[in-house]
This record gives sequence, structure tokens and C-alpha cells, in this order.
Amino acid sequence: MQQTESSAGQAGSAGQLSSQMCSQYPEFECLGEDVMDALKEGREDGGFIKTDIVFDSQEEAFSFGRYYYRYIYLGKEEVILYSFDENGKFAIYVSCGNPDRAVSEHRQVQDRLSEVGAGDTCPLILCCAGMRA
Repeated sequence: MQQTESSAGQAGSAGQLSSQMCSQYPEFECLGEDVMDALKEGREDGGFIKTDIVFDSQEEAFSFGRYYYRYIYLGKEEVILYSFDENGKFAIYVSCGNPDRAVSEHRQVQDRLSEVGAGDTCPLILCCAGMRA
């Protein structure tokens, strides 16, 4: 569905189908849900909440953090990811002043987006469900 402006000056549209966009990094998408679950279960105001996410390199941890902030977390409440070196592996921790609000805001935006895109099912949901089974 990618169209670009032709040499004749006609305006076109550029973009991707939602099914293409949301399957770009399915493993990061599922890990993002793990961060939200840790926030929901941790309930530590202002402290570090350990997730079960571990990367082999600091670069992978940073890549996940960038992806999380850019594409996964949809709320306004500040959520901070940390990467700590634990015996050569890089564990992800999360911190938030109000975890309940962060989770609530994220879920509200997710719900609104799913209402807007009703009928356009993202295969990522199936992927994440299958990875956790």
C-alpha cells in the first residue's frame, strides 16, 4: 500500500498496513506487556520493580528501552526503565511514582485505539498469547 508522490506532482499517501507495523518486533511487544505486568503487580511507589526481562548485552537492553518508549507505552505517567548488569547479563527494572495510574492510562489508550481499529485484528496479539502459553 505504499504510494509516494509521483514526478507529475500528484500527492499520494505513504504508510503501512497496521498488520505490517505491529509485527515489526513481536518479541519486544511481548516484553513490553511484561513491563506493564510488573508495574501492575509490583506496586512499589518510586522504587525499582524487577521484571523478568534479561538481555545478553547492554545494547539489546537499550534497544528495548528505546522501543518501549517509542512504540509500546501509551500513558502519560512517567515510567522509567533501568538496565542493571547482573553477572554479565542486563536485567530490566522499572520505576514509576504511580504505577496504578501508569497502567490505567496505558490500558485506556489501548482500548481507545482498539475501538478505532475495530475489525482490524493485529496478529501480534496472537503472537504474544502464543509465546506465553
